[in-house]
Amino acid sequence: MLGGRSKNKKIMTGLKLGMTGAFKQVFDRLPLTDFQHTQVSYFYKLKKVRKLDPPRTFNDKIHWLNLYGNIEQYSNLADKLAVREYVKEKVGEEHLNELLGVFQTADEIDLAKLPDCFVLKATHGCGCTYLCKDKASADTEKINRLARTWLSTNYYKKYRERIYKNIPPQIVAEQYINPSMCQMEYKFMCFNGKALFVNTLIGYGEMDHPYSGDYYNMDWDRMPFSDGPRDPNPAPKPENLQEMIDISESLAEGIPFVRVDLMCENEGILFGEMTFTPQAGYLPFQPAEYDEKLGSLLKLPDY
Repeated sequence: MLGGRSKNKKIMTGLKLGMTGAFKQVFDRLPLTDFQHTQVSYFYKLKKVRKLDPPRTFNDKIHWLNLYGNIEQYSNLADKLAVREYVKEKVGEEHLNELLGVFQTADEIDLAKLPDCFVLKATHGCGCTYLCKDKASADTEKINRLARTWLSTNYYKKYRERIYKNIPPQIVAEQYINPSMCQMEYKFMCFNGKALFVNTLIGYGEMDHPYSGDYYNMDWDRMPFSDGPRDPNPAPKPENLQEMIDISESLAEGIPFVRVDLMCENEGILFGEMTFTPQAGYLPFQPAEYDEKLGSLLKLPDY
């Protein structure tokens, strides 16, 4: 337990005021279990109480899978390096971006041995990507600082996503894909091995383009829900949509839920990553009713 009603009341009061400042520091130091930490964070982020017995909404079911679904069995697929072998076996090496290097320490990253443009990624977490478009003007101190921060961070501890708990910290360098060759990134939401929706991200690699929360079904009908700002212009249906669906479903085979990210570029379809707990199970669906509607599509192992 968190330490009785008094402590619970103080935590909930702090959440209403906002998880910032002194309260955030206290919260981070509390000896909370994964269940307690995610329960409190859920209330703060989504402004409602999580229900896991039984779980009904999409976010609730992602939390159930994280806490009770033995999600660690898929850690090798969340690992940005180890997953390459899985992709190679399931759909072919031609869908892998070129690997330029693997580093266990920041000091191992030798820019002189990398091309003028490249991408650095942490293998053991999410949101850890550095795009280098011009090595000559790259901030080497920033790269070194980022690498050290990534390698010293246990991303499981941030949001208690167990899938990241035992992934060895490493950094990979991959080929940089010019946005002129890759206009769109597609994030396929696969429920029990079937791709049902795809989230689009326009302008891959260009941070000045707003994130799109739009979703489409597999017939490319724009869905009436989102989880972020909507793009004023509907995304065009890709010519190779069926091929991307086939790739996503091959990679998602036998998995209760996974989001498969793919990129289209002039030479074909490239794999991005596999995400098992999107936004750690705190997706802000709008309208809110779609949290439960999408949840009804996800069949859990014991339900």
